Amino acid sequence: MNNRNVFWGVVFIAAAFSVLFGASFSFIGISIGELFLTAICVGIMIRSLVGLEFAGILFPLAFLCIIWDKQLGLENITPFPVLLAALFGTIGLNIIFGRMKFEVKMNKKLSEYSNKKTNYAKVDISSDQYVEAKVKFGGLQKYVESEDLRRVDISAFCSGAEVYLDKACIPSGEAIVTFDCKCSGVQLYVPRDWNVKNNLDASMGAINYSGEPSGAGVVDLILVGKASFCGVDIQYV
Repeated sequence: MNNRNVFWGVVFIAAAFSVLFGASFSFIGISIGELFLTAICVGIMIRSLVGLEFAGILFPLAFLCIIWDKQLGLENITPFPVLLAALFGTIGLNIIFGRMKFEVKMNKKLSEYSNKKTNYAKVDISSDQYVEAKVKFGGLQKYVESEDLRRVDISAFCSGAEVYLDKACIPSGEAIVTFDCKCSGVQLYVPRDWNVKNNLDASMGAINYSGEPSGAGVVDLILVGKASFCGVDIQYV
């Protein structure tokens, strides 16, 4: 059972309980619903702190200000000003620390996939083993002709990216492609004799395949990372 699913399941059950019964009971002037909602917000904040999820930190904090605005004397900044501040704060922190947060998470994932053949986490980024494709508010075409490809990092924001791997070679037998993409369309061109192993988190998006692999490949291409509000097309050529 997925721990994350259990956590969010408990959160929503508690929220349902507070909505139905919270207004009916009170203790020293504090409703049970307020206590439940406070516990939910604190739980979300603690879990978000572990993963540096800024929205999960600032928005629950804003809701706590709204729940306890009378006790804290914050009526003049609730509800909309504090929610707007949480939104702007989330955007600002993601701009400043978003890439660092992604790299920390990605290095952890890469370490899980590391092995004696390729050792992804310690790939030589100054050589043609490593390729970076990065674009913001634009279009990108990247042609990769590496003779010893080990890792490709694709970063796209509100953009379109085409990455051609059909002329690349993977003598080690395995390579990894990391995604850090938001509101974008990414097309990845791979040879038919490669095996694409999809471990990509595509939230509010879709991953499509065009063409058919030969089924006789000895090369594995592993996809990891996150693509939010994106369309990712894997095209066999």
